[in-house]
Amino acid sequence: MSAHGEWGAGRQDRTNSLSLGLSQLSAGAQAKIRDLRTDPALNGKACVSLGASRDNATVRLGTGREVLVPLENLQLVARPGQLPSGTRVVAVGLSKAPTLNFRQACVAASSAPEGRLNIDFGSGDIKALKFENVVLLDPDAILDAAAQLGEYSRGSRIKICNFIDPGINGLTGIVLDRDPNDPTRLLVMLPEQGKVMAFRPEKMCKAAEGDATSSELGAIRPMLKDAFFLELRKLLWSVPQEQARLLTLLAPPGGVKANPFSMESRTMSAWTAFRSAYPADDEPLMRSTLRDKAELFALGHDATGNEMVALTEAGKLLSKMEGLPEPPTKRRRVESDSGKQGKDELVRALFCAMKLSAPQGQAIPMSQLGSDPRVAKLRQDARFKKLKLTELLREYTLIFELTPEAPPGTGLLVKLTEHADAALPQRKAGEAAPKGGGDVLPDPEQLRLPDKIEQPETLVDKMQALRIEIIHALFRRDGFAEPGQLGQEPGVQKMRRMLPKNKSLLDIIRVFLDNFSVAMDLAVGKQQVQLDSMDVGDMSCIEEFVQKQLR
Repeated sequence: MSAHGEWGAGRQDRTNSLSLGLSQLSAGAQAKIRDLRTDPALNGKACVSLGASRDNATVRLGTGREVLVPLENLQLVARPGQLPSGTRVVAVGLSKAPTLNFRQACVAASSAPEGRLNIDFGSGDIKALKFENVVLLDPDAILDAAAQLGEYSRGSRIKICNFIDPGINGLTGIVLDRDPNDPTRLLVMLPEQGKVMAFRPEKMCKAAEGDATSSELGAIRPMLKDAFFLELRKLLWSVPQEQARLLTLLAPPGGVKANPFSMESRTMSAWTAFRSAYPADDEPLMRSTLRDKAELFALGHDATGNEMVALTEAGKLLSKMEGLPEPPTKRRRVESDSGKQGKDELVRALFCAMKLSAPQGQAIPMSQLGSDPRVAKLRQDARFKKLKLTELLREYTLIFELTPEAPPGTGLLVKLTEHADAALPQRKAGEAAPKGGGDVLPDPEQLRLPDKIEQPETLVDKMQALRIEIIHALFRRDGFAEPGQLGQEPGVQKMRRMLPKNKSLLDIIRVFLDNFSVAMDLAVGKQQVQLDSMDVGDMSCIEEFVQKQLR
């Protein structure tokens, strides 16, 4: 944190994915694979992100291979397009200029169109390539340059001078890393005070004793680790259900300068300081660090598959015994998140599922509504396990209309009422809002979904209809799904029956290179299909496919 407190925001230059936001690993971000157990041969390899979702990112290696890697196993090297001129790269994934693939080149100094880098292949041959079509040849060179903290480096021993607090002036400290809340400040460990503070370089001067040794850095790790555990415990104690999403726990809100006094900033800085006491190639991972304190912290997943960290019962008891403050906003949020709030949350998910499955207001079978991925995940919540879907829908008659399916006795059909949009219970905004408050449902991205083609006639129309069905199916699954899961979607099955049987679903998906990408999920050893674009205006890929089929 800044010098007005003991802890600040976490590190920016050298970090693992658990201290990053998803936006920082968006398409074009350069990264390095680390600590991957499922395919150790990839560790240390450079890659470029093709997009991140939840706990994974699809990355492209310098060999052109595309794989799905857990975010915790990716170390950010450079954000999209932020490579200095002269950086050595290799071109990959170029479909319109395949002869350039695997050629080594350098980033040119000249400016390029938005979303691209000018790449110099030598002899004046400069091409403007997309960020995701270049991979670093030497990611460590970028990391080493980023680790330089002006005239100081990690482990530099300094003295505090000209500081406003005379009790701090003259103290010896050890430089750890930058303060991302304020990149003009450096995080410094003050062993005599037993705490970390952040100072501007002009308030520091090099100490005569020289840099800290590895043993000295090792000696302060237990202190820094305990400080991180304490700050994380305070943060979790301050939120409802004493749990938080692991991936976003330490990510500062995009575009907003973090409050250095907030619990989030203090926790981020505590984690940064602890990791900085390790060599760059031996920094600990968040998950393994938390497992060292399994009596206080529990790792798991919520109903939607997000990895969570929570206080155990022992952790909660310790927080009570120590008298950690429980913010009033937490109590208000817990009180407001009653059974009615939970049902409203499920109803909003059902409403969105109806909008996606029956956009023209048609009725659909109850079984189809219950099998929607988001609805199914929410129903895994303990609050809803004994709740029958029909009973819930009958509580919200202004939104849902139930009719018997023909022939009688075979089930029920569901459709949205004429005024369902107005009757949908809205989330409350503000600090006292229940979990997830402030969202607008349905997802605004739904407005970009292409309209389905119910009765395609030509082969081209049928391919386009299947393309759109796959887009809708992936959208409902947050942009990722296994081919087998897509094959179970009713709309996909319907359109598949209209197409030639000599092509697998995966073969057809690969026709639409602009819409979908396919990569191996190393965590489970299965292929994953990712939604890259919902634009279906370009029909050239379908026309080329149809021509090949007719030959």
